[in-house]
Amino acid sequence: TALTVEQIRILKRLTNDFIFAFDADQAGIRAAERSIGLAWSEEAKVKVIAINQSLGKDPDEIIRRDVALWKKLIAAALPAMDYFFEMKFRGYQPEEIESKKQVARDLLNLIIQLASPLEYDYYLKKLAEKLEVREEALREAVKKARQQKKPGVASQVSAQTQQTDKNVKSIDRKAAVAERLLAGMMARMDYMEYVGENLVIEYLPMACQEFYKILAVYYTKEYKQGGKVENYIKENQPELTNQLNCLIILKEELKQLSDHEFLAEIKRLIFELKKDFIKNKLLGVAKEISDNEDKFKKSAAAGQEELKNKIDKLMQEFSELSGQLKEN
Repeated sequence: TALTVEQIRILKRLTNDFIFAFDADQAGIRAAERSIGLAWSEEAKVKVIAINQSLGKDPDEIIRRDVALWKKLIAAALPAMDYFFEMKFRGYQPEEIESKKQVARDLLNLIIQLASPLEYDYYLKKLAEKLEVREEALREAVKKARQQKKPGVASQVSAQTQQTDKNVKSIDRKAAVAERLLAGMMARMDYMEYVGENLVIEYLPMACQEFYKILAVYYTKEYKQGGKVENYIKENQPELTNQLNCLIILKEELKQLSDHEFLAEIKRLIFELKKDFIKNKLLGVAKEISDNEDKFKKSAAAGQEELKNKIDKLMQEFSELSGQLKEN
């Protein structure tokens, strides 16, 4: 499945340091250009592991064979642009002008995506030295490329960002609300029962549901014993540590609220999540109604009664959900 801007933005809430793993072939390089371009567009720091086929076909196979080897590969991961230099200069023929032009085109299209002026200058100078050409000539090539506005990875990134930005904002808002609620639960575990009575786990984004579950388990097993929630999570589900670290800052902020302010905030957060959940269900039901109405129009008389009953049930569900939305 292709990496998306939405996924990168979700991951960036946990870390800004990305390590990608790609096959060391042309298909792997193409995948790297696209994925790393997206990560750069979100100002992520990127390193790359190039997987040699002799080691295994993918990370899963390498890890199954030799965990220690995989750890070494992670430690040896290259900064993304160094990886591209290594890949693009494979097969480079310095005496061939077309070879120089091809490498220059490929790497300049990547270098211009770098957000840091220091990195931009560093890699432009490095490219000039390796190609044995004047740096000014490369800068002129960059200038012409920008004037012509040729579609490259950067423009593809921009187009995808524009297309998905609305959905991403919605995802980010919902996740932010859910994370604030989880942080609130960590700050005041004595409100856990209230949250449990008023929150359905499906209100939370999938990325937050596992964290909610571990908080509920902690409350049941450890809270009254006085154990720290942070330690419990790290010991029992260490894979949630990054998420935990992100929530600790919010937790400290929410601890400053008075009892009245805290309860009001918890109610608001649950309300926001419930409202979003109902709206999404309404959209799904509305689509089902539309699809079945289309089928009804095209169906033979014998099948229309069943479709009509289904549409009636969906309309009833839609009405009930709309009522819940108004109540809230």
